[in-house]
Amino acid sequence: MKQLFFLSWAAIFLLYSCGETPYYAEYRSLPDSGWTYADSIPFSFEVKDTSKAYDLLLRLDHSPDFPYSNFYVQIHTRYPDGKSLKQVLSLELAAKSGLWFGRCNRKRCSLSLPLQEQVHFNQTGTYHITLEQYSRKDTLTGVFGVGLELWEREEQDSRN
Repeated sequence: MKQLFFLSWAAIFLLYSCGETPYYAEYRSLPDSGWTYADSIPFSFEVKDTSKAYDLLLRLDHSPDFPYSNFYVQIHTRYPDGKSLKQVLSLELAAKSGLWFGRCNRKRCSLSLPLQEQVHFNQTGTYHITLEQYSRKDTLTGVFGVGLELWEREEQDSRN
């Protein structure tokens, strides 16, 4: 499962590293003291065309000395009509071998994690996504920041 996750991540990284720009991208730095339960991270983006497909990615920057290979977040999504959805997700940061996913140097590791691929938004309007740190520890030190990216998928020719 983790190999499939890594291959998925690598394919997405290669697709989007070719100079394209995301439909939406926002990044939030976290305090040096760490990411606490109280530090919810809000994002908002507008969807104008419900016929298009998108990939939703989470960008994460952490210390190469981060003590965990994964941690949990709770994702709150509020739709334009006011309905909301909540889900818990494990963010996998390293392989079983201990090697970090993403790119690392001595001070920082950066990776993009696919949250949803080829998603179609069924409502026009503003979507609100809030991320909460949801691990067993109140404060996660070594997480520098979190970002959200929405990439518009290429139209596929229906004649093929």
